[in-house]
Amino acid sequence: MWHIVKRKLWTQRSELKMMLVMSAISLMMIFAFGGFNGGYQPTVLISDLDQSDLSAKYISLLSDDKSHQYKVVDSEAGIQEVKENKALGMVTIEKGFGERLENSSEAALTFMSVKTDADTMVLQPPFTQSL
Repeated sequence: MWHIVKRKLWTQRSELKMMLVMSAISLMMIFAFGGFNGGYQPTVLISDLDQSDLSAKYISLLSDDKSHQYKVVDSEAGIQEVKENKALGMVTIEKGFGERLENSSEAALTFMSVKTDADTMVLQPPFTQSL
């Protein structure tokens, strides 16, 4: 493998300086733009209409996820924040959530967002599928 690389560099020796400069520029771009989102945690709002023990446990499980920042808010305040793009989206825990889970019924969650981007598409399926 190294022989092939060495042979390729030898045949391109007149362009060697340009290849090194272009490689260095590429590595600098990767370093510069790769480090900007290291601490990025999109905010996801949670509106708990059920107020049961199971919904509280579910919220605490969500809060353990370090890839997103979860914040419990009132339903109307959450809708306003989502409309103003201050949050990625809002998950609403519907009334009867805990009761339905105890009865082994479907306990659906509602996910609301005003934009469609990669973060929203990754986050949406776990909340739109039934538990």
